[in-house]
Amino acid sequence: MKAWMKSIARRASLLVAAVVLFAGVLFAVAPSALAETHSVEMTNLLKFSPETVTAKAGDTIVWSNPAGLPHNVVLEDASKFDAAEVKKLGQLLGKGEAGFTLPSDLPAGTYNYYCAPHRGAGMAGKIVVQ
Repeated sequence: MKAWMKSIARRASLLVAAVVLFAGVLFAVAPSALAETHSVEMTNLLKFSPETVTAKAGDTIVWSNPAGLPHNVVLEDASKFDAAEVKKLGQLLGKGEAGFTLPSDLPAGTYNYYCAPHRGAGMAGKIVVQ
């Protein structure tokens, strides 16, 4: 093989290697870069607004309580979530906000939650993970 052909082949292989490396980095970073934050308000009408949040694993959900009534978030199937995060959400929240990030390995499905002090009044919601 002539020297100029070897030079072109070497440059082409370096270019392919660079493209493969860049694509690998892009796909490794992309899921966290695409994560979203969803906001849910705890209303003084004893409702979560919106009642249903559609999210992806890795997204963050933040519940805010602008009225200051004592609300919390109790996940019905807490076993799929981090225990410290679940405990934090279960504490009564006055005026302010609390949130957590859905685990990156959370299976798709519907996860129900409620406000313990107002469950009897129908204060419940759900997270639909796609």
